Amino acid sequence: MASLTQRLIEEGDASPSRMRSAVSVGTTRSSLGDDTPSRRWTVSLAGDKDLQGVSTKEVSDLASARGHAKYSTQKALTRSSSTLGLLHQQSTRLIGLTLKNNKAPEGNGIKEESSVSLDDGVEKQTNSEAVVNLLNNCLGSGMLGIGFAFSQAGVLVGIALMATSALLNRFTTHLNIKTCQLVECDPSTTAIGEKTFGPAGRTLLVGMYTSVGFFCMVSYCDATADAVQGLLALVVSPASLPSHKVLTIICWAMLLFPPTLIRSLKGVAVMSFMAFTGGLILLILVVILCGGLLATNGLPAFGAVKLVPTDAASFLTAFPILLLIFNIQAGGTMILANIEEPTEDNQRMISASGLTIAAVMDLILGCVTYLTFLDAIQSDVLNSFPTTNPIAILARVAVLDLVVLSYVIMIIPCKISILDLVFGKNEANQEASKVQFYGTTFVLNVLALVVALSVSDLAIVLGLCGAIAGPFTSMLMPCTFYMKAKSIVKEGDSPTVPMFSFRNAPYWVLNLLGLSVLCFCTFQVVQRMTSA
Repeated sequence: MASLTQRLIEEGDASPSRMRSAVSVGTTRSSLGDDTPSRRWTVSLAGDKDLQGVSTKEVSDLASARGHAKYSTQKALTRSSSTLGLLHQQSTRLIGLTLKNNKAPEGNGIKEESSVSLDDGVEKQTNSEAVVNLLNNCLGSGMLGIGFAFSQAGVLVGIALMATSALLNRFTTHLNIKTCQLVECDPSTTAIGEKTFGPAGRTLLVGMYTSVGFFCMVSYCDATADAVQGLLALVVSPASLPSHKVLTIICWAMLLFPPTLIRSLKGVAVMSFMAFTGGLILLILVVILCGGLLATNGLPAFGAVKLVPTDAASFLTAFPILLLIFNIQAGGTMILANIEEPTEDNQRMISASGLTIAAVMDLILGCVTYLTFLDAIQSDVLNSFPTTNPIAILARVAVLDLVVLSYVIMIIPCKISILDLVFGKNEANQEASKVQFYGTTFVLNVLALVVALSVSDLAIVLGLCGAIAGPFTSMLMPCTFYMKAKSIVKEGDSPTVPMFSFRNAPYWVLNLLGLSVLCFCTFQVVQRMTSA
């Protein structure tokens, strides 16, 4: 490493971009398992000069020192091209390091049998695929609670909060990407936390991203039990129906837990597509149900429709739910960094398209369900419909499709993050032992069941996740990581910016907002839990 670094310095070309090029070369060479000093290549990278006469050993050592080479194995290059492979494989490395034109030029006495390009092993998403992947981040059990959130916030404030949530989460998702570029780390990993605040930052990042997935798992346990209870009511008398807790245990044991033991991710694309289809069918069926009821009973009187929250408690109940439904930071940065055209303009176009579609779907669902039931709406809107209605039956089947498959999807980032943090194993490459993998899977499942049995109200589960993990992932961590990165790394020709500089005032305002949401909304959710 020292010899290559010294050589670049002597040549007067030891710029950061030059060093990144060297690291990229070394990473790719080490993935081929060839680090003999005698082997010499000339590799031309897009936007850089040729690095001639540099031994693979020298550049591979530099890559190792920069923390890249250990990730560049053939397994890491053979990652799943499925939606979930792109969305949740947080341990997959080297996204965005694109090697081009790396054949040795003629006349230098070197022959390469084939060119080596990282793109050969990494499948990129098209724009439409990326939009669908972002939608899969937004659509889930939260769809069932939007009407309840509108009943608390009022229609006008509910719409304003939805728009604010979508814009805020989109802004901080792109801020995460910018931070990753500043500190030169892979957006699909937890390295952004470690690059800015060391092990503590990485632990916090893993903890918050895992919390989002974990609380979604809990909400899926509750939603599954609600749907099954509604279906059983068709054939079983109310007196003979098992309790909600018993149904939760049965659904967990028979529907939710078994698929999580599948280790291969090859079937993830099918599961992801089926889950998205279930969410779309759910929306259509609920709109039909509500449209029929409104046509029969008529629209509610204008004075009965709540436009603004009646008190602060209602506002604090609704805000974390609406903040959570657009929380895409855990998967969004990975998706946007792994597209065929990863320019900033294209990334922003994709995020705007995905979140706009999700916002329109949620807006329709929230408005029609609230106008249909007003303050009588349940936290799980399907519980507001008659159990014997044929369309309601189909809607509950669609919910089962959505939540059962989404449960399998959401446990994967939790497992990958915990196995990486606790055992230092990259589960994207199935590095964890069977004991580690199945043990972690079992513990996560049991914890999700225990919490679901303790809190069976879907709105409370969504509110708890939105009140605690929401502010961290959508405001506190992205803004703080970015300010820290700017304080230690120059952005272009501009000097570093101290964290407490006046130029960081907008980010500190967002941090203050995040702390306020964390404190006040968590207090309100805990109050609802104790009074339930």
